[in-house]
Amino acid sequence: MKAIFAFCVLLALGLALTSGVPSSSVDPASQDAVQVPTQLVQVEPPLDACSFYPDWSDEFLLPNTRDENELIRVGLSWDTHTKKVFMDFSYPKGDPNAPLTRYGTEQVEFPVSYWPVSARHLGGNRIAVAGKHPISGLTVVEVWEIKNPTLIMVPGGANTADTYFFRPSSIDSVRTAFAPSKSSGFGLVRAMWPNRVLGGHNVIVMSYASRKVYMIDLSKGQGTAKLVLSPSIAVAGNQAEPGLTQNWPSYGGPNRHAQLGDLYELTRIGHVLPTSGGSDGDDIHSLFVWDTDLDGTPDRSELMTANLYAQLGLEDSDEWE
Repeated sequence: MKAIFAFCVLLALGLALTSGVPSSSVDPASQDAVQVPTQLVQVEPPLDACSFYPDWSDEFLLPNTRDENELIRVGLSWDTHTKKVFMDFSYPKGDPNAPLTRYGTEQVEFPVSYWPVSARHLGGNRIAVAGKHPISGLTVVEVWEIKNPTLIMVPGGANTADTYFFRPSSIDSVRTAFAPSKSSGFGLVRAMWPNRVLGGHNVIVMSYASRKVYMIDLSKGQGTAKLVLSPSIAVAGNQAEPGLTQNWPSYGGPNRHAQLGDLYELTRIGHVLPTSGGSDGDDIHSLFVWDTDLDGTPDRSELMTANLYAQLGLEDSDEWE
């Protein structure tokens, strides 16, 4: 009888372990919340990662394999909960003078094994996708090499319209380029930008947990993170930026200003600014991180208001690329 009772206890413990942990016991943004063996745990998705930039996509152009001078627009986005990355293709089609039929569109979804939280175009045929691994709860950043799409137009006859055949991009290769350990304290990726100056496989990333900003080179095996901006300590000549600890649900850029350099933006309200001179003109709406000397390393940050935006002449669209 005692042996049966002991067996039942062991069986119950085994079922408890293999069933994972309740969702309420895991902080989606914390990687220190995993307290039991990782091979037995299904951690929770980063629920607020979807709100970093709702319905936002990174847009870029790829050449048609049949005509490199014909460019096809690609929109890059993701869905954290369904573990999918999307590419939306828009290609020239039909009569250029008839806007409603001028473009054809097609969406392709790419399932991934982790919860994606950001996807950015690195230039050429390279894409960086960042996410949270569903078992370990740790960050993973992949570099995808994608093939160019193909668009073929078959001219119609006297009484028939032209026919278009479109083949979207497919993935040529996938490589894990950055996978920090739990002990690194890196945390979930909150924002990711391609490094406008260094290009290639270089990105600038903000960590969710620490709110620190890093430069990462994704070109060599397992990339390493170089700290460039912190909310609490001075780093490489940059003063501490306490504003990093505020809630910034959106991010944008990089954008280049003719006088002030490259802007990497964290913001609460997308790109809709309060009115300068208005009652909300001094309300902080964004944190601007600048690379003023265009050496690829952010070197200045400032909390931005609509009034300051106007004082700096940032409203002049001719100054922006």
